[in-house]
Amino acid sequence: MGYKNFLLDDRAKEFLVTEKLSCGKALSHALAQLVDPRQGTVSTYLPENVRDDHIYAFDLGCVADYVTVQIDMIDRIHRFLLSEVNKLVVMENSSARRSDPVLNIFTSKLFFDHEYVYHYLTRADARKDRIKECILEASNAWQNVGFLISLPPGIDLRNREDVDDSILRALADRIETMFADAYDLDGYLIWHLEPPPV
Repeated sequence: MGYKNFLLDDRAKEFLVTEKLSCGKALSHALAQLVDPRQGTVSTYLPENVRDDHIYAFDLGCVADYVTVQIDMIDRIHRFLLSEVNKLVVMENSSARRSDPVLNIFTSKLFFDHEYVYHYLTRADARKDRIKECILEASNAWQNVGFLISLPPGIDLRNREDVDDSILRALADRIETMFADAYDLDGYLIWHLEPPPV
């Protein structure tokens, strides 16, 4: 069975704004304040023969094979990180807190906004095994949100350090693409805030 990208209508943007950004952490909230819900395009990667009524059933499971979709997402992130030296991927961890002992076994890079935990990847992490590991460490059972960002000039993220609100706003202002779980964690919605590259 083959897979393909499906371009989605404004129902997908509404879902991302109301179900993902509004439930996210500070970076999600900053993006929600900046973005025009009509901006950009949303796509998803699903089986070619998916039923039309399942494409917009974002909470429905068993629509796609998780492994196939995860490989596609890892490839997208890998290409993005290698595209330019200033590329950054940030994933909100909606369940971990700064004081959680599990952070001691995480190997992905982290930064903190008060108690909230963010995982991030830079060009130095542009290996598919590192990307997969970061996605797995940031994931949980109800909310998985990530952002592809062009790192603003003058911002230097350091592993396991605090960031302030001004840095989060600067990162939100440079978000090019948002991705979030859908289809009961079997897939992703990908919101290109700028038109996707040809």
